[in-house]
Amino acid sequence: MATAMAGSPGGSNGRGAVQGFVRLPFGPCFYWLWALFGGHGFFVKELDMILLELHHIAMAFGAQHVLKDVSFKVQKGEKVGLIGENGCGKSTLLKMIAGQETPIGGAVSKSNGISVGYLAQNLVFEAGETVLEEIASVFDDLGQIQVGLRALEQQMSGLRDDELDRVMQKYSRLQEAFDRADGYASQAKIDAIMDGLGIASWGDRSVKVLSGGEKNLVGLAKVLLKDPDLLLLDEPGNHLDFEGLSWLEEFLEDSDRTVLMVSHDRYLLDRVVTRIVEIEDGKATAYAGNYSTYRAGKMRDLIKQKAAFDDQQKEVGRLEEMIKRYELWGGEKNAKRARNKTKYLERMDRIDRPVMDRRKIDPTFGLAGSSGKIALELRGYSREVGDRTLFDTVDLLLESGDRVGLVGGNGTGKSTFFKDVVSQAAWEHPVLRIGPRIKLGYYAQEHETLSGDRTLLEEVCHASGLSREAGFAVLSRFLFGWQDLDKQVGNLSGGEKSRLQLAKLMVSGANMLLLDEPTNHLDIMSRERVEDSLEAFEGTLLVISHDRYFLDKIAERVIELREQKLHNHDGNFTDYWSARKKALRSAGADGAVAGVENQIEESENEKLKLEQRLKQAFEKRDFKQGERISRQLKLVENRIEDLYGRL
Repeated sequence: MATAMAGSPGGSNGRGAVQGFVRLPFGPCFYWLWALFGGHGFFVKELDMILLELHHIAMAFGAQHVLKDVSFKVQKGEKVGLIGENGCGKSTLLKMIAGQETPIGGAVSKSNGISVGYLAQNLVFEAGETVLEEIASVFDDLGQIQVGLRALEQQMSGLRDDELDRVMQKYSRLQEAFDRADGYASQAKIDAIMDGLGIASWGDRSVKVLSGGEKNLVGLAKVLLKDPDLLLLDEPGNHLDFEGLSWLEEFLEDSDRTVLMVSHDRYLLDRVVTRIVEIEDGKATAYAGNYSTYRAGKMRDLIKQKAAFDDQQKEVGRLEEMIKRYELWGGEKNAKRARNKTKYLERMDRIDRPVMDRRKIDPTFGLAGSSGKIALELRGYSREVGDRTLFDTVDLLLESGDRVGLVGGNGTGKSTFFKDVVSQAAWEHPVLRIGPRIKLGYYAQEHETLSGDRTLLEEVCHASGLSREAGFAVLSRFLFGWQDLDKQVGNLSGGEKSRLQLAKLMVSGANMLLLDEPTNHLDIMSRERVEDSLEAFEGTLLVISHDRYFLDKIAERVIELREQKLHNHDGNFTDYWSARKKALRSAGADGAVAGVENQIEESENEKLKLEQRLKQAFEKRDFKQGERISRQLKLVENRIEDLYGRL
């Protein structure tokens, strides 16, 4: 790679580097001496800021060309959001970069020697492992080093001085490798990641009993612990509760690792990424900034492209008219003019007509007459599953027209509550009382409202009594074509099932909607269309969602399920989340200091014990044990110093 002294031509990129050049703060003589004695290799490595480059990637599945000409670069330290409609090839691109698929055209280039961590959407683990064992397998290399250290320790007993020196040297090399890998901190790292993702209590669970979403969280923990140079994350926010999402955002934001992430979570994209790459029509377009910046930038680009396209079309029309006139007038001179204008037209770099309004799902949720005053009332509602109490004698009143978001940690019972309302609620029910003029519409997270043995057309017509033609008209509004009508519902993808459920809700005539994660499996464009439609809905809404952007637009009140009780918060999600964080900070201020003091006391006790063990080891001339304890003692002393700094 080329290098340059201070004063080399070119514009700075803000970090002292200029497209493969660097400005040095010292003279040329020093540089040549430094390069001569081995610094040059390091210098070149630091200059190489491009970690990943995709060159004209093409990919097809059967006759369908998904990716046609995708090219973009990812620089060291960048955090890039990869977005696009469902089925546009985002996950396929990540698989190619991870080496799990090969493009039919183009190439993927990665910097030599970089490590890559890849989180796929569907993970498979070895049966028989616990969650903790699966996550700790990230540090298998450290485990092998520890095995080697134990073996050498056994060899040392009874060796003569010369043999002992040889084994001690080998032992020291292994110990240094263990320290370089921060071996003593491995368990602390595991604990921190598991706690942050909200899976600290899963340690003893077998991986074979985990759901697909739970496996994804274990996979996310593993890939974050590996701390690779390049992180490839496919929907990392799926299945995380709000606490987990907040922790993940902070983790990625603070990390200096390079990230390429597929996500439909607009808050995550806004907070973490520094650049958006959109896959559209088989090609990639890059936008500087986060998701909100991308939205504004894309609209500006479309408007500019439309204006440029219109201007060029006027010019093309003018030239074509001139050519016709020259040909009509005849003569060699006019024929030559016509040929020249024709060549000019052929050489013209044509501007593509921009697609200003792409085809999108088009839901409209109507209102079936008056719904009365009371929509839903809970009177001492309790619920247990096995030996777990989910709700403990809670009361709740929703009036017609209320727009409520129901939030709470994973597994707290939100979906169970919805199912109870759907199956039991009635005006006469003593506990789950629903208004007499309320007609419920229910969107189930796991799509259990759909019949897998029906076709799409049968499913939507059965729910509404529509004719075949009217049923197709409804399905077409959710991007289904004639070729889809006879597909079995059980064979649909998650995104297709989501669209079908929404179609059924649209024709149900419901005036109260219970929506359990309605935006799961939908791309960003479809989520925005659902939001727009629900904003216009005049009925009652009760929504479970982890999509914070969605809740901010839809909810006017947030109810949190926590410790078997319901806690009411007026306002949207941002209002609720800000108030909750403020309350936690206020409640935890005194406790935090006390917690640090307790940690200092525990660490000081640990230090005293290690000092005593160190003294005993050297009294016994057990130098190998003494060396190991010395390193542990240093770690504890560093921890104590850090804790005192937090007081």
